[in-house]
Formats: sequence, structure tokens, C-alpha cells
Amino acid sequence: MNPTILMAGLALLVGILGGLGALVLGYLINLVDFVSFSHLKGYLSLLGPFTLPLIGCTGGLLVGLLTYFVAQEAKGRGIPEVINAVEQGGKIRPRVALIKTLASALTIGTGGSAGREGPIAQIGAALGSTVGQLLKLPKQQLIKLVACGAGAGIAATFNAPLAGAVFALEVILRRFTLNTFGLVVISSVSGTFVAHLFLGDVTTFTGVSYSLVSPVELLLYAALGIVAAFVSIFFSRVFYKIEDMFKNIPRVPVWFLPALGGIAFGLIGYFLPETLGRGEQIMNQILCGKMDAAGFLALLCLAKIITTSLTLGSGGSGGVLFPSMFIGVCLGGSFGSVFHSLMPGLTGASGAYALVGMGSFFAAANRAPATAIIMVIEMTYNQEIILPLMLACGVATILARTMEKESIHTKKLARNGM
Repeated sequence: MNPTILMAGLALLVGILGGLGALVLGYLINLVDFVSFSHLKGYLSLLGPFTLPLIGCTGGLLVGLLTYFVAQEAKGRGIPEVINAVEQGGKIRPRVALIKTLASALTIGTGGSAGREGPIAQIGAALGSTVGQLLKLPKQQLIKLVACGAGAGIAATFNAPLAGAVFALEVILRRFTLNTFGLVVISSVSGTFVAHLFLGDVTTFTGVSYSLVSPVELLLYAALGIVAAFVSIFFSRVFYKIEDMFKNIPRVPVWFLPALGGIAFGLIGYFLPETLGRGEQIMNQILCGKMDAAGFLALLCLAKIITTSLTLGSGGSGGVLFPSMFIGVCLGGSFGSVFHSLMPGLTGASGAYALVGMGSFFAAANRAPATAIIMVIEMTYNQEIILPLMLACGVATILARTMEKESIHTKKLARNGM
């Protein structure tokens, strides 16, 4: 068989598997969340402020045991592990897909401040690698299937096929070629199609519609990009400081560390429940301008940085892609609320700045401006704000990379000597 046709067929297969993986992960997260907060929370309500820490501790303990004794590469965020696998030839153990699914569902479903996008990227990559290894494909073709699986998982999760394809190239492979682009497009489309069959054509955020009010706003959006760059560097440094803090706790088994993280984010969650889990509903309220108190949004921004760092720095399983969007939404919403109150006739509502903040912070933290721009547009179906979005993402990425070369993902690899 022609090698090109063979790879196209395998890309289609891996895309379908990635889409199914996204569906299974989403279902398990919802199941664990239902058990934890619709049943277990009620039984433990007499414990008052200790209820959420106990739920988080329970989930963290299960995750720690699962990852430590079965597949240690399944803990953490997923994307650095996929990038590492690409650099090492594309081989990922098949068991990683299963353990990552279970560990991420337990982490996020018990209130962990993390996203499912990093895990599904690793799950899809593991499925792609498994297919390639079963067929004994050469290294370069194996790497392409890893990228296809990661892109399909992201596309199916966000309902964003183009963003999934660009993510695979920009973040996972960090290089663009026409041949590889064609393969990841096939995977991303097929993964998204599988999600559509079961979930329908839904967007992550609804009711979001903004446009540029005046040319003056472009200066403000550029300023927002600058602020996003600085906050993204702060996020990265806090994240690794907290990760190091957990690693240096004396006489505590590694498998118990996620339980400590669960206690910590549960305590914060008692006072700020908005910081727990993924937080789509809170984000949608901010994007629609229904939550625009500048001080409270700034507090949420800081708290989300801390709870995400506690969740994943302790060894929990989840991603930083969606938390980075949450942080960006809060940052942009707070920024926009201040300037809209000062210049109401020249600026749009706070939700417009929340939308651009989501993209610019994502771009800066992940060093992925193309993915950020496309993903925001695909997730909101709003193309009217594309000029401010592109400007802010470009400014944020350039400034963040000037201040610190590594993204929050590649920094982990650099710290390990890669």
C-alpha cells in the first residue's frame, strides 16, 4: 500500500480513537463529580469547612496510589510528557492511556483545579503511539501518529478541529510541515466528528458576542497583552515553586503528596468554590458580562493560580490549558471592568476584555499564539474581535518569550536537563 495512503488511514483511525477517549474522559469526570458533590458532600456536610478538603484528599490519595504503582508518567499535566515522548522517538506505554484517564477523572472530579485538555492530549498521543507500535512503524511515522492523537483529543474536547490541528504542530511537534499538517487535520476532524455524534454541535461558551468599539481600544488590548505576559510568567514561577515545595517535604511518601494537595485546594475552595474544577460556568458568566467586579475577578485570578499549582504541583493529574483560560478570563475581565468604568464611551464591556484576556494569557503561558487565536474563535463563534485578539496574543507571546524562553510545559523538560 502507498505509505501516504496508509498514514492517512491511520490518522483517521487515531482520530476516531482520540475522539472516543475524549468522550470517555468527560463521562468519567462527570461521574466522579456527581458522586463526590451530589452524594459524598452531603454525607460529609457535618464536617463543615473540612468537607471539601476531605473530598480532595480522597481523590488525591487514589491518584497518588494509581500513578505511583502503575504508571508514573500519568501524573502531572500530560503535555510535557508527550513532548518528551516525541523527543525520545514517540513511544508511550499503552497503559498510560487507561491510567491517565482514571487519574484525571479522579483529580478533576473531586474538585482539583485542572483541565481535561492536557490529559486527553496525552491519552490521544498514547493511543496513537500504541497503534504505531503495534504496526512497528518507523520513528518518524510513529511521532506523526502521536501528534495526530494529541490533536484529535484536543479538537474533540474543545469542539475545535482547526485549533486541535494547530496545537499538535505548534505545541507538541513545535514545527510545521504540509505533510504532517494534513495528517493532523484528518485526525482532528475525525475526532471532532466522533464528539459531534454523541454530544451534538455545541460550543464551550455561549452568548459571547463583542466587537471593537473604538480605535483607542487597540492600545488597551495591547496593554492587556503586556499584563497577560507578566502574569503568565508569575503563574509559571509560582507553579514550579509549589511543585518544588511538595518534592522537598521530608518523610512523606511520593504517592501521598497528591492527597496533601487535595487538602490544600479544598481549603481554598471552601472560601472560593469558583476556583475548584474546570469552571466553565463561571467563565461563561464573566465572558457574558454577568460577573464584572474588578476586585473579585483579580482575587479569582490569583486564587486559580494557587489552586492549579497545588493540584498539579503535588502530583495530581490534569492539564493547565483550561486553567490558563480561566486565569486569562478573570484577568481580562478585571482589566476591562476598570477601564470601562473610566472610559465607558470608548471601551467595550468587561466581557470583551475577558475574551481577549483568555486568548492572550493562553498564548503567553503556552507560547502558542496561533492555537490561542483559533481556539478562542472556534470556542465562541465570535470573529468580530479578531483584531484585538491577534494583537494581544502577539504582544503577550513576544514579551513572555523575551522574559523567559521556556513555556510552562517545556520548562519542566529544561529543568530535567533537556
